Amino acid sequence: MADNAATVGTLSAAALFTAIAAMVLVDLQIIAVAGAAIWAIASHVHSGLTGLVVAAAIIGPVALWLCWQVGVMAIAAERADAD
Repeated sequence: MADNAATVGTLSAAALFTAIAAMVLVDLQIIAVAGAAIWAIASHVHSGLTGLVVAAAIIGPVALWLCWQVGVMAIAAERADAD
């Protein structure tokens, strides 16, 4: 059991690949929905490029933060012991 305690927190190559695959899968969906929302808001308001930039400035940081959190949670899930 002592060996198991020493390996907690390590990330093998397979676990890293799994975490990256999960991040890519979920992050692409987040970015696609954010892009569609930006386009829909700018088109609905008929504001042109200015509305597009404003919508991107509002939605973009939120989408990037969500992508970051997905990465943090995916790596944390792969580091956790499977009981």
